[in-house]
Amino acid sequence: GVDVKLGFPVKKQEILNFHSDVFSVVREKTGSEVETPVKFNVKREDYGGCFDQLSPLIGLTVCGEVSVPLDGYKVLSPAYGPSKASLRIEKEDESLTAYHFRTFYDNKQP
Repeated sequence: GVDVKLGFPVKKQEILNFHSDVFSVVREKTGSEVETPVKFNVKREDYGGCFDQLSPLIGLTVCGEVSVPLDGYKVLSPAYGPSKASLRIEKEDESLTAYHFRTFYDNKQP
């Protein structure tokens, strides 16, 4: 069987937070490394929003943001600039503390 308990102790919980950066690294003659952020002059696309259609039923809203370099038909790659993505759950029902999912399968019964 499967037994899963998801706790919601705070109003906003970050599920995923990802970002990529591009740096130029130069090693000095002294042996120390110098990191310099690389600047990109490309068009960026920013998207964000929340899915709250199930909020009255489950008491949760799922929100996300994405920021990527998008320049025509070029592939989404760190070579074209940094990217960011995040996903969070916002609790709408203050009395909600956890969801508990439990399922069992008995293959001995037809």
